[in-house]
Parts: sequence; structure tokens; C-alpha cells
Amino acid sequence: MEESSTPSDLTSFKSVRPGKERESSKALGITPSSERFLTPPIQAERQYPVLPLVSALPGTTVSPIRLPFGGGQGELFDLPGLPRSSLEDHVVERSKSDLVMRHRVKPKQYVIGPGKSLLLGGLVRIAPASSDITLLAHPFVPLQTHITTSEKAVAIHTQRDAPLVPTIARPGTGQKMSLAGTFPLKWDVTKQRSGPLTSRAAAGLKTNDLPFLIFATDILIEGCGWIEVAAQVRRKDWEARAGNRDGLEGATQFPTVEVWSPNGDYVAQRRPMNGWALGGPKRLASSRRTARPRRSMKGAKKRLKEKI
Repeated sequence: MEESSTPSDLTSFKSVRPGKERESSKALGITPSSERFLTPPIQAERQYPVLPLVSALPGTTVSPIRLPFGGGQGELFDLPGLPRSSLEDHVVERSKSDLVMRHRVKPKQYVIGPGKSLLLGGLVRIAPASSDITLLAHPFVPLQTHITTSEKAVAIHTQRDAPLVPTIARPGTGQKMSLAGTFPLKWDVTKQRSGPLTSRAAAGLKTNDLPFLIFATDILIEGCGWIEVAAQVRRKDWEARAGNRDGLEGATQFPTVEVWSPNGDYVAQRRPMNGWALGGPKRLASSRRTARPRRSMKGAKKRLKEKI
């Protein structure tokens, strides 16, 4: 689209027939009267159009933008947006840069049992929604992570007591903490997380023969990262709840996780990427390794005695 509105080849530019610039507007059902009040006037398509000015504030547009392209085949519209809050508004000034991920994350596994909670920088709290499941969490965030009892986590998260762990939350943010949602772990990742049990090079079992199921999801933290959360359930219990022998059809009760954040915002959910298996320091290809492998020391002690 940008290439069409600003062509690099001057010989390929074709002039627009009279009235051609209005065809795209008529196709969208825009009348001249509404067009006059809602959008800027129609511009003639040029080789190098006059580009609109932008605001000095990142992510904002001063006024509606309207650019024709493609020889009258369409028009580009960009309307001004509305300002909205972000997680950065609830962080102390000196720690706002801590929200930025600067390097490849090597996730550490945290076990969140019943009565436990996971704190992320004092801003986000994650806990199991029921007392009969244990969660495995892999945070892909640059924030300091801490796991403790839910009672202590609530006191730290709401700033009711003096924090015993590092927190980057702005003073007064604790009063704004509320439930962002209860998210079900509705994606089956049994095959990806079973390890050698389902590997063809090892046991080679089928997932339907395993006595357990593993469900997971990714909890997204806006502008910061995500936390991969997984839970294992017994297949018999799952089939009993689902009322189905297969345990995969008609299921209505998934393991769930509760998340608290400032104003209950900045949190979402998606299908898990299984990034825990790919995280950590990136391995260098064998063709690019310059260091020689370590010399084998097998029999070195015996050879040394023979020399003596």
C-alpha cells in the first residue's frame, strides 16, 4: 500500500481518470455529505503525495489521514485514537524500564500448590482457582518473580503490609488491585509435555493410553510478556467430570487460574506456545562453533603412572 502511494518507478505511474477517486468511497456507501464532515477532502493521487503530520506523542494521530492508492482502486484511512492507560502508569518512575524484555528469557519453573500465589513484581498475582489442583508456571517476563502463601501475597499485592520482597508498584496502587478474570486451561498439551513417554525414540506410548492429561494456557501481561501455566489431571477424574468415556468430548470443567492486576486490566489469554521447551540461551550451530571440544581424559591416570 505504501509502495503504491509512493512508487519508486516513475514510468509505472498512471494518471487517474476523472471521478475514479470516488469509486472506493461509493463502494463503502459514503455519501458526499457525510464524507465532508467525517473525513478530510479527497486528494488527487500523485507520485509523491503530501504525507500528513504526526504528533510528537508516540502512538497518536493528530487528524484523520486519507491517501489514495492503486490508481483509484482504494483509499487508506487512519483515524485518531483515544488515549488509554497502561501497566506503566502503575510503576514507580525509576523501575519503568524493568517492564522491557532485553534478552532471551530462560524460564524457571514454579510450582503453585493449593494456598499459594505467584507474584510478578508486586503488580500481578496468579493463584489456582480451586484447592484440588497444582499449577506449573513458567514466567516469560522481565519482572522479579516470587511465590508465597496466598495470605502473604495478598498483603504484599494490596500494599497492606510492608513488602518483604522487591516490588515496583507505585504507592497507592494496592487499593486498585482487583480480579482480572478466571481463565480456564482449555488447551490439551499432553503430547508436548509428556517427554519420553510419547517419544518414538523412548517409550512411544499414545496419549490416549496415559493415565493423566495436561492442560495449559498462556496468561498475557500487556507490554511485558506472558506466563505459561499448566496443570495435570487424572484421566479417570476428568472422564468422570466430563461424563464421557473419551474424556475429550463434552468436557465442561477445565482447571482454572485466577489473576489479579491493577484495575483488573492488562491481562489476557491465548493458546500456549510451549515456549518453556525453547527458552534459555540460544544454542550455537555446530558449524559456527570455534572452540575445540574438550579432550577425553579416559586412561590419562593410567598413562601417567606408566611414565613414572
